[in-house]
Amino acid sequence: MGKYWQILKRYKVGLLISPLLVLITVLCETVQPMFMAEIIDNGVMPRDLSVITRIGTYMVLVSVGGLLVSIVNTFLPASESASVQIYEEHFSIKYNNYPFSISTNSVQLRLSQGLLAIYPAYNRSF
Repeated sequence: MGKYWQILKRYKVGLLISPLLVLITVLCETVQPMFMAEIIDNGVMPRDLSVITRIGTYMVLVSVGGLLVSIVNTFLPASESASVQIYEEHFSIKYNNYPFSISTNSVQLRLSQGLLAIYPAYNRSF
């Protein structure tokens, strides 16, 4: 465990901020039904257009805020992982006996493309 912590302590800012950003994104998504209930109860039923407009504006702002936080959460770990190559530094396999070489970026790209190909099939299974 100590060896892993030595590797991960370079990423402590990302390790602390990323779960917080995910939590904010989830909160932005989960308050939307509450806003809809508020619009229906206090805006549609009494036919008050000002309540519908006000709460609808809140919904749009919360959605845009959640989108921005999600974008930051996407680029923050990507920028940290691009700055230091963990795989080459600690987990690399020497390919001296093979006539080809595989770079870390190539492995990361192939793994992410494979996961993107698997995800739609996994999503349809439910």
